[in-house]
Amino acid sequence: MMNEQLWHKLFAEKITKEYIGKLTGEEIPRIEGKVPEDLFIVGQLAPASTNMASYITSRVIINGIGVNFNIPVEDIPNAVLTVQPCGNWFYRVYPSYTEQCQATIRQYNKLFDRAYTTIGQFWSDTEVKEKIASVEGKKSNSYDIPLLQIYKRVSIEQECSALVFKVADLVDPENQMGIVDDLDPINQELFRQIQDIIAQKVLTDPHYYKYDVKSRITLGDLVTEEKWNAFLQREKKEVVNTVNWNMAVTGEFKVKNRILSIGLKLINKAEQVEGELLKKRHKDHVKISTIFNARLKVQLEGTKYIPIELSHFQDDYKYSKEQAALGFNCNIDFLELRETMDYIVTTNVPAFKQYRLKTNNDIPAHFIDLINSPVETLDTIHQGMLKVLTDWRRTQKEKSVVLSEKAKRQMRSEIDDFEIEIERFKLGIDLIRDYSIIRDAFVCMNQAFANSPKSYGGWRLFQIVYIVSVILDIASCEKKLPLPENIKAKSTFDAADVIYFPTGGGKTEAFLGTVVFNLFFDRIRGKKCGVTAILRYPLRLLAAQQASRVANILAQAELIRRQHPQMRSSDSFGLGYLCGEGNTPNKLSKYKLDEINSLSQEERDKKYLVVEKCPFCGADLHMVADVDHMKLVHVCGNKHCRESVLPIYIVDNEIYRYLPSVIISTVDKMSAIGFNRNFAQIFRGSDQKCIMHGYCGPDGCIEFKECEEEHFSTVSMYDPVPTLMIQDELHLIRESLGTYDSHYELMIDYFCRNHTSSRRGMKVIGATATISNYEDQINQLFLKTPRRFPCESIDLKKNFYSYIDENDLNRIIIGYAPFGRAIISGVAYSLKALREVIWEYVLVPDHIRKIKGLEELTDEQCKKLVQDYWLSIEYNNVKTDSTNVVGALNNPINIELNDEGIRTYAAAKMTGDDSFQDVRKILAEIETAKDIVNDVDFNMISATSMISHGVDADRFNEIMFFGIPGSTAEYIQAYSRAGRKYPGIVIDVIRPSRPTDQSYLRYFQKFHEYKDILVDPVPINRWANKAIDVTLPGILCGLILSVYYPIIGHRIYMMPELKKAVVDGELDPTIIKKQLYEIYGCIGADGSIRPISKIYQRKIDEFVDVLFKRIIDKSVGEEYITGGFNNLGFHVMQSLRDTEKQLIVEVN
Repeated sequence: MMNEQLWHKLFAEKITKEYIGKLTGEEIPRIEGKVPEDLFIVGQLAPASTNMASYITSRVIINGIGVNFNIPVEDIPNAVLTVQPCGNWFYRVYPSYTEQCQATIRQYNKLFDRAYTTIGQFWSDTEVKEKIASVEGKKSNSYDIPLLQIYKRVSIEQECSALVFKVADLVDPENQMGIVDDLDPINQELFRQIQDIIAQKVLTDPHYYKYDVKSRITLGDLVTEEKWNAFLQREKKEVVNTVNWNMAVTGEFKVKNRILSIGLKLINKAEQVEGELLKKRHKDHVKISTIFNARLKVQLEGTKYIPIELSHFQDDYKYSKEQAALGFNCNIDFLELRETMDYIVTTNVPAFKQYRLKTNNDIPAHFIDLINSPVETLDTIHQGMLKVLTDWRRTQKEKSVVLSEKAKRQMRSEIDDFEIEIERFKLGIDLIRDYSIIRDAFVCMNQAFANSPKSYGGWRLFQIVYIVSVILDIASCEKKLPLPENIKAKSTFDAADVIYFPTGGGKTEAFLGTVVFNLFFDRIRGKKCGVTAILRYPLRLLAAQQASRVANILAQAELIRRQHPQMRSSDSFGLGYLCGEGNTPNKLSKYKLDEINSLSQEERDKKYLVVEKCPFCGADLHMVADVDHMKLVHVCGNKHCRESVLPIYIVDNEIYRYLPSVIISTVDKMSAIGFNRNFAQIFRGSDQKCIMHGYCGPDGCIEFKECEEEHFSTVSMYDPVPTLMIQDELHLIRESLGTYDSHYELMIDYFCRNHTSSRRGMKVIGATATISNYEDQINQLFLKTPRRFPCESIDLKKNFYSYIDENDLNRIIIGYAPFGRAIISGVAYSLKALREVIWEYVLVPDHIRKIKGLEELTDEQCKKLVQDYWLSIEYNNVKTDSTNVVGALNNPINIELNDEGIRTYAAAKMTGDDSFQDVRKILAEIETAKDIVNDVDFNMISATSMISHGVDADRFNEIMFFGIPGSTAEYIQAYSRAGRKYPGIVIDVIRPSRPTDQSYLRYFQKFHEYKDILVDPVPINRWANKAIDVTLPGILCGLILSVYYPIIGHRIYMMPELKKAVVDGELDPTIIKKQLYEIYGCIGADGSIRPISKIYQRKIDEFVDVLFKRIIDKSVGEEYITGGFNNLGFHVMQSLRDTEKQLIVEVN
């Protein structure tokens, strides 16, 4: 029986082929009611005009396409080029009687609200005839019957002979150059051919639109075919329409470095007169001189082409920098290339097939084996890694004779990195074998994942290898663990790991496995409460989406914890959701809680629910305000579920009070250390606990305004600093966000190392699917040494962990530039063409069985195919483009689709204006709908970069780009939404007005081959001169709140107390300056001053001096420190995106 992937592949290829046919018009012999220029989207060569701008606006028009290639100089004497111009012309013909009648019936049925099938029925309808008679004599009226426009196709390839170029006759041996211009005898002969085609093919056609129809068509003219023919006969006046077709194939030949460079162009030589342009303005297209789907086919005889080397691509021995030829305003068709290297075809719609990356399952890593025999199972994996290392070394030896010195160094480095990877993994295996505490935690971790409802039975190889490899770093946090010094020295705790794997490859499970292992390890070693890991995301949507995922695995870990003798007395494994007031409240009052409880259950859930399903039983969760404990809680709606209130904390103050084991946060929230004196609880822990409101802060109960307790129990938190700080989608921490974050990263690191009982930092793990020059980004963000996992492979198509399966299609990627029309029109009509193609199969699913290879599909399978390719994503670089596209769909596209009886577009939006609740609702509808065609009230998603991360659904299998995104990373992330499970179709509508976008058309194939090394380096500069001016007030504020306030004891977070501390010398500006030097990284690991930091040191000195002077000199009110700083002229960031004051503009 055929597998699902194969029949999805065959269907995706079929609808892509049909879609391209609609774009080019190649398979359409006759057009009814449409003008070819409006119907076909690609490959249009416009005729020349002295006043083209008079009717074309916001369009890029071209009158030529071409191809460049090279041949050896020594082949010149024998080289012959046979050049076949290809494309289509269209000429207008009179409609047949049936065609005109059908068009009129459609028109009048709409006007008169009838459902007639013949003209005779209208002729017999008295009411219709009276209404028509009432407007007779008027210059124009709504009952006028327009002449139906009909156009017939002439194939240039079929009608025109190929042109033969004898290269030796064209290249001057003295100046080593040659030119074939449009007046060359070859082109004069071509012109004669075209005149013959016009005379024999067009002018002899009895239906050719020779005479303009000037008279009105009446209903009476259509009563019989004889009357229609009589009407046409009366219109034969003196004015005769002629066809204006012409073209030429030009060539340029130039010898350089023993290579003959050849450039061939197909140009439209037809001239368009002003009168014809005027007609086109009014959609009265009579003479159409445009060439459609223009292409060239070049056959080489007596020579072969020499591939062109693309020198501007990065030098990497694994990538081929050669391309057979280069297109001009087009690309070459790579599918038509031959091994004989003697045939080149241009195309207006280049295609690239991307095949699926699959995990290597040759060595299984089943949960059950890792639970029962962890060391033996891991040893088998280790032996497999050693075998691959041996193979790599053999390959290195074999290739050493052909590789350049640079390539040899690169390969050697990649092999060395893999060897280090193996060594780290082996260290982890040894620790599991030698230390029961580690083995116990490892087994519990595997048990938790094995018990998960979504368990796949085991790990992907890269996931388990990473988890085991990082065990030493986690274990090194436990000072009581008797690790030998030589093992401790191998810890890379202070390095930052970067998990680098393609989208959908399983990065999240890799770091979640690490987190769960760490949770069990912490509890067994005696850390019975507090935070183990912080998972950070750059976007709130990502954080919200991952909350359910994390909650599910924490629930399984919690069930194991409760049964474990060494863990059952510890705090529950809880989840904190720290994402800001835009999603959840920062703090609560009893008044606010009462207000929340007054809402209906549906309103509460819609506004505050973060996790929708109970991670223990799968039932719906609901939100309830717990006034007594000052909490907003998730409650399971299943009365039989043993879990009532879940340990999920979504209010900032709750997180500081309960210190959940895992915190999901947006990166923005790190700035809270600069304005919230309780934020440091996450790292410092607490020594007191309120029976009603959880762990206390420096002030006592954090909810002191509402708390009536007088006594708090004493607690001792062991090693309170979280072990892991995981930054997902690392590549998004960039530009100003990245720079500001880098300052707060070191502030938190400084606090953890110097002012907590742990006296250490956190292990930093980054994860990304697209990153370039990650070493610099890690250094700029954290001032740490980076380690990439997995390391680079010496083979592009496989490494130890995964391989490209060239029998499993992942995506079909096509691209084109809609020359000759406005880009918005190009996108809108591209969407229309896509809808027309898929609608045929929606309407008649049985047509799927006409596709070769799909003849045996059942009705249900046919329906599933349609469902999986019904929904389209339309991607926009800016929100205004989204608005414009939706507007163009509403008018004219939906009007035209409706007229054709095709389901119109209904767009949902995913832009920066939409909340994560909106996005989650859309995704839920997509995933749960049994019939997505009929049960969901949208069938297209108009999106921006918001969709690029974390928005996944198996039914996302089509995505269209309105212009190529500005960064390769964004492009890869966005198109990865399509084709997660089944082959996806990616359509790039390239902006012809942008030279950068045009280069994507020219190098389409190579761009997609090279995409991973074409990712732009993340722009970030922690030493940016102005950045410290933005972050310094918040960093110093954080120093006062987190470090000095607990030590000094009185309320220096209020301005009068702060002033007193400054005046009394409790805050020493000299010491504070040194602390800020360290926080900002001015002092290196060896204690020396970094030369690059001199400007920062000067700014720190000036800031501290000015701030202290203003505090002393100016009067201060009874206000919080952040407001006081603001009044002194220093703004404290409330978010890492909070860079400037908001300006309110009012328009009267």
